[in-house]
Amino acid sequence: MGGQPPRQRLPLLLGLLAALVGGAIVLSGILTQRQAPVAALAADPAPSDGAEPADGASTPSDASAASDGASAASSTPSTHVYVVLIDDAGFNDVGYQSADLGAATPFVDSLAESGVQLKRYYTHTSCTPSRSALLSGMFASSVGMQEKDVLSDSPFGLPLELALFPERMRQLGYATHLVGKWDVGHAVEAYWPTRRGFDTFFGLLTTGYDDYFNHTINGGMGVFTSLSNGTANAAARYDGAYSTFAFGSAAREVVARPDAAEPMFLELAFNAPHYTVSVPDAYRATPEFATLAASLPDGHSHLRETFAGALRLVDHEVEALVAALKAKRMWDDYVFVFASDNGASCMGDGGSNYPLRGRKSTPFEGGLRVPAFVHSSKHAPDARVSSAVVHVADWLPTIVHGALRQAADLSQNGGVALDGANRWKAILGEDDAAPHAVIESSYVDEQFAVIRGDYKLVYYLNKYKDEGACCDNVGWWDADGTDVLNASAPASGVFRSLNLFKILDDPRETTNLLDVTRRRLSDEAATALDDLAEIYCSYYRSRMAPALYYEAEDADAIMGAWSDNGDVVTFWMDDAATQDAYPLSAYGYRNDSSYRAIEPFSSCGKRYS
Repeated sequence: MGGQPPRQRLPLLLGLLAALVGGAIVLSGILTQRQAPVAALAADPAPSDGAEPADGASTPSDASAASDGASAASSTPSTHVYVVLIDDAGFNDVGYQSADLGAATPFVDSLAESGVQLKRYYTHTSCTPSRSALLSGMFASSVGMQEKDVLSDSPFGLPLELALFPERMRQLGYATHLVGKWDVGHAVEAYWPTRRGFDTFFGLLTTGYDDYFNHTINGGMGVFTSLSNGTANAAARYDGAYSTFAFGSAAREVVARPDAAEPMFLELAFNAPHYTVSVPDAYRATPEFATLAASLPDGHSHLRETFAGALRLVDHEVEALVAALKAKRMWDDYVFVFASDNGASCMGDGGSNYPLRGRKSTPFEGGLRVPAFVHSSKHAPDARVSSAVVHVADWLPTIVHGALRQAADLSQNGGVALDGANRWKAILGEDDAAPHAVIESSYVDEQFAVIRGDYKLVYYLNKYKDEGACCDNVGWWDADGTDVLNASAPASGVFRSLNLFKILDDPRETTNLLDVTRRRLSDEAATALDDLAEIYCSYYRSRMAPALYYEAEDADAIMGAWSDNGDVVTFWMDDAATQDAYPLSAYGYRNDSSYRAIEPFSSCGKRYS
């Protein structure tokens, strides 16, 4: 990360944060590739208690539980909770809302169409930040995980002071299981899923891998496998197994456990259709794939075809999982969440955010706004399309306080309120009166987005403008990477811009209201600008955390630990008592361009002088 300030040793992150105030029916010809995982390792000790729930972003309060339906603490809930994630699927990539992939996900579509479709569902802009928010109930920039994804040799992780979603569910009496992608830290054994609240884990530790069959990473340090069972080496058994099949099989094995009838929290996190997307050759030769390819528009790319096939196989696995749940009578009282972790990339992966602007890693809608829905025949029985703003950090309080009606104390580390809010009543369409702010922020990359109500404020620094059209991140791309609206931007060089959009009327972000002089803004838009700038300034000054991202320095130690583990990625550090970080103080709070851009519209800076 060129241009970064020098790293310095800091105390544990959350101490600083507190101080800052604040399928069964699938492809018989390919079924032989499926393999059942061995049992995962046992769980961690029970986690510690949290504190007060929150309803809001920059000004947390205790309104969440009271206003959105949490009841007094009750006996162990009986409602199963299933969270299914897909990886790097954009707004245009799931059939029920896609312009071209209508045939790719028929079973998932049937669940969405009989559930609650979330048309304004937001995440963070890449894998690790989004998963950090899901697990912690905090914006990634509140816990130091906002800057970069955890790679195989990354020595940082989601801070251990945080009590995570599975730990909260375990406190409520749930069995907790993770199948698929983790991606929030593994350098220290204490970071691993089975040390953070999951009873079992089978899956990938990191983002980076070469393909869906060998599960290897190759980051310049040799070829190693990133597939684990608990903290054990599971690589040899699954060499050549297509990851979507392996993860689907593992999820069904969890359901088949003798103790599965107790309330279950299951996260099934597919790595599909993340780059490098692929499908088995045997599937490509099937009539189903031929029919799927024929359903795509004329002139579609080979990559888009492969991308559609990968999603079709995910769809089969979701259908097989639901069939297994029904067979165990675990589909009577449940909440099922389906979502992508972030927008699609334009980097030749076959994904599409069309008609939204931008791509993964940008604060435009294409990077943040993704397909998602909730299905629950008992708790959300009415099919509907919701325009309520929901963020990935909202799932923890929404499930615990809203869907399960538990009054559990969810705040973090000595009373730090969650950024996430209980959005259950808003999802059901019963009450969406309380404004809900969503914040995407990176002080190192000098970009942010604040969304509240009808408006969105964005600051974006396009560092990649000179690297070709595919990396001109401010554009609007169709599924084959063509910029269809020819976004206006400088022909070369760094592109800086503060943007105000009336996002409810202009979801494609085509009209920057700040292109006119401030005195020509409508009263409503001028008020929105001031409010959003104030929200971001206040958040920046009181809750933004130092970024924990830093790169590995001792490659020999890492490769030695992996080699000793049979050439499989494992932990290599003994403790995480301290973290290196890019400190906020190195920017003086006023030195990065994103903060300076909002100063004229906010009194916040004066209050913190």
